Amino acid sequence: MKAKLLVFLAPLFVTGCLTFKTVEYDLTVNKDLSAKGKVIFRGIGSDVVDAEQRALDLEGLYDYGLKSQDFIKDRKTEGKIVTGRKLYVKDDLLVAEIDFTVKHVGEIEGFYINDNFIYIDVDKDSELNAANGDVNIYGGGKQVLWKKGAGKIKYTVSVFSDEQWAPFSLTQEYLTRYGSKK
Repeated sequence: MKAKLLVFLAPLFVTGCLTFKTVEYDLTVNKDLSAKGKVIFRGIGSDVVDAEQRALDLEGLYDYGLKSQDFIKDRKTEGKIVTGRKLYVKDDLLVAEIDFTVKHVGEIEGFYINDNFIYIDVDKDSELNAANGDVNIYGGGKQVLWKKGAGKIKYTVSVFSDEQWAPFSLTQEYLTRYGSKK
């Protein structure tokens, strides 16, 4: 799951070494498997020691991920239509929210579809915190399944525990540089 989520995060913010503690998906899937929803990254940080590189990571996140029209164009080429985006601090964590639509839920990285189900795999290095689907445990990992068709998909995964999370939270740097701007 970490690798799949990082693949999703990397093209969204295309900066140096961003990390996050948790990711949450909240989707509404239509009968034709098109979907609208939101992805929320909580606890955004940088895994680099160099303060200048962390500043560049934050600047890229803010300028490209939050303000740039290129971000919207880049997502559109991937089949995702960005309908909203926010960057803010909540509970001492830097949070990014991205609202989007897709023509097919299978266009979202990490989502798979078979004849009966829409599903995701959560690897053993990540922690499934919550899900409104059926959970199967296998070989140390977990799989969450939702009935194929119209409905709600919600889940939250911790990618890093507090002990593992990058020591360089970008929260304070964000507040210092940008204040409470959204």
